[in-house]
Amino acid sequence: HSFCPCLSTNGPQGSAVGPFHLPLFDLLNHSSHEAERCTTLARANDGDAFEMRAKRDLSVGEEALWSYGSHGAAELLRTYGFVESSRNPYSTVMLTREEVAAAAVANSASLKKQPGDAKTAEARIQALEKAGRLPVVFTLRADGDGKVTKVPEALLTAVQVLVMSKEEFGEWLAAGGIELGEGFLDEESLGSVVGCLLKISDSCLQRYPSAKAFSSGSSSQSSLGLMCKAVKEEERQLILEFKKAVFLLAVAEEDVGEEGEEEELLEEEEEEDEEDEEDEEPAQDTRQAKKRRIDLA
Repeated sequence: HSFCPCLSTNGPQGSAVGPFHLPLFDLLNHSSHEAERCTTLARANDGDAFEMRAKRDLSVGEEALWSYGSHGAAELLRTYGFVESSRNPYSTVMLTREEVAAAAVANSASLKKQPGDAKTAEARIQALEKAGRLPVVFTLRADGDGKVTKVPEALLTAVQVLVMSKEEFGEWLAAGGIELGEGFLDEESLGSVVGCLLKISDSCLQRYPSAKAFSSGSSSQSSLGLMCKAVKEEERQLILEFKKAVFLLAVAEEDVGEEGEEEELLEEEEEEDEEDEEDEEPAQDTRQAKKRRIDLA
């Protein structure tokens, strides 16, 4: 059955072009979590009306929830004036190209590696932009569980280009400025890449006070102030999740390296076994030849 009555549109009959103003439907509250949503909004009467239906049987007193869209905590607060009490799976943190370049320079200073200075970093940023590998901002995005489980490919590629040697940078340009990523990480570059990514996360964390500072605010703060703090804490947690993903990237690459070494050892052992077998075959032939000579005698 229809959860809410149909509302006719004001546009021409059969019009499929919005946006549409839909009073009444906005009285329902929002949830960012699919499992909590229990209604759907769809066109009805050949597109001349909108209808909201329950997706399942609702219990007495159960709140009917639907989605206002895939909005992070900051967007919900800015647009609708509220934040959710549970972790928002659509929250994001933006990183500027300037922040990424500065982190690469700071990380390379102690290592005496590329980029080394702001001028070199800026030249590589421009090369990334020319190759179409540089977004306006880099986005750290949570997955469905509200966690960051991997480093975004665009960010990883940018960091790899920033920290690679001059020779590697030339090869990357000659290859057409291709997307890199985990498949191009090796033991030589891993330390610089991970160090730069950790420097980025530490720099981002400076935007936010600690969790203790969040909880020690005045009890007389306005509801808006408390919601703003909640958004900042959610973004801070997102950066901490990103930092974990960077550590996992390092561990994963080390494991791959160990697996590669094990495969090489196995291949070497197989080659040695084959050589031993080849050495044994002539010896067996010699023994058989001697036996034939004895038989003839």
